[in-house]
Amino acid sequence: MSAWIVSDDHIRLLAQAIALYGEEPPESMDALCAMLITENIRSVNYRYDKNSDEDWPIGYHPVFGGEDPTTFKWLVLKSVDCYSYQSCEHPGWKTSEAKRVTDALEARMLDLLKVERRGVYGRQEYENEPWGFDIPYRKNPHAERLAGARSND
Repeated sequence: MSAWIVSDDHIRLLAQAIALYGEEPPESMDALCAMLITENIRSVNYRYDKNSDEDWPIGYHPVFGGEDPTTFKWLVLKSVDCYSYQSCEHPGWKTSEAKRVTDALEARMLDLLKVERRGVYGRQEYENEPWGFDIPYRKNPHAERLAGARSND
């Protein structure tokens, strides 16, 4: 299994979706982003026996602009899956706050999509979304629209 550090926009996408659909709104979006990226870096450090700096400041700004993120619920779900896969390597993951909030977001997206976890893989809607989100990533069908929404903020 390999692991990599997800993009800043990937973290921002998750933070925005967690803020809107999580169990409770975060006290600080910047702190939520910091917590998410720190867990991801810990995983990569553990996996590759590295000691990279875990202080990776990500300033929050909305990825979705004024649009409702549920429009992108398949993208959010696949982004949760990718993040969890990249962040689960270290021993503290299972009890981390990052796992708790991303598990809650996953459950909410599955509920909104009206699908069960085992019914997701292989569905065209899921498979069409990128494994790892970044606004400039042109294979992402939402990238151009999201980039335009972001520049209008």
